[in-house]
Amino acid sequence: MRMRMRTPQAIRSWRLGVTLALSAPVWTPACLREACTDAGCTSGISVKVVGIFPVAPARARACLDELCAEVPWPAGASSCEAVEAVEADWRLSVCLQDDGSLIQAVFAEDTRVGDGMKFELIVEDGDGEALLHESERVTFSDSYPNGKRCPGNCKYANYRY
Repeated sequence: MRMRMRTPQAIRSWRLGVTLALSAPVWTPACLREACTDAGCTSGISVKVVGIFPVAPARARACLDELCAEVPWPAGASSCEAVEAVEADWRLSVCLQDDGSLIQAVFAEDTRVGDGMKFELIVEDGDGEALLHESERVTFSDSYPNGKRCPGNCKYANYRY
């Protein structure tokens, strides 16, 4: 076996290269570093009601774990009605849209929501007859608009009747 001899200059150059490589800072591309945005999100339940009722609705009532709020049905073609739920941390709104109505229960920022809450929705006519009556045990999905490793997340559930 033949040994290759290195000159002192080649050895110094090799040592300098190894030292520089070991002492260099680690470079991380900007795309790998996570920058948190400040996008907000709101926890709540959204219901899209499609189809036409046989008579004009007069009101919608939503209940979450037996706490209820009632809102008058909007009169205009593209309008909204909203009301704060009494003794609760959420707001109920009904908005009429071209493709149906959107009913939302929106929770205050500090409201604790969790799976298994009972959600009930009743849409009634002027005589108090139910035009729609649905009941669910809610399973929420998590939303992280700023990224999972950043602050600010909310819970939501979507239904379509």
